Amino acid sequence: MSETPHPETVIQAGVEAIAEMAEIVRALRADIAEKVPHEKSLHSIAEFFASVGAPDVAEHIARIALALYDRAHGVHDPILDRPEEEKNKRDASQVWRGRTQVTLGFECLCKTMSQPDAVKHIERHYPGVNRLTRWREGNLATSLPRWHLAFTTKVAKPPPDVHLSSFRFLYKLHGLNSLPKEEYAGLANSFLSKAVEIAETIPG
Repeated sequence: MSETPHPETVIQAGVEAIAEMAEIVRALRADIAEKVPHEKSLHSIAEFFASVGAPDVAEHIARIALALYDRAHGVHDPILDRPEEEKNKRDASQVWRGRTQVTLGFECLCKTMSQPDAVKHIERHYPGVNRLTRWREGNLATSLPRWHLAFTTKVAKPPPDVHLSSFRFLYKLHGLNSLPKEEYAGLANSFLSKAVEIAETIPG
């Protein structure tokens, strides 16, 4: 039977983990400010996982970092490959990142108005999100409800897992099911402004 750790040992481990986390956050913020290559940031993350006793996770992340380093220097690494049938069949992640934000904004608006009115509001005040449609100048009247169904139900084909997880995390984080009605407009503006910002980074 394993011995129960002493409370002071547990507390000390927690303090050390928080310190490690603070250090990785500091390092990553420095990377962002200096616009360093992504593989350097990934190495910092790998070192963090190694320091907290997860060497398998650290190894996996470091492996990806090395593959990105090779690609930046013209060397092909098959770890970044995908089967042929999976290639070129979905929109870029940056597009889906924007759709995540615009759908959250749409959800907020729908808490205080009808879907058609929410669509008209976005078309009028956030025309930049048109770039998130499949043809960059698509029809928001059909795209917005379709994205909403994809993120919130099982009726439509779901978005890529990472973006669906992001949507659910942000939905829960901001408590979109239980906010006072007067707070939805401000939050909608925040999400939709971010969506426009992302859309502006997408090539035409």
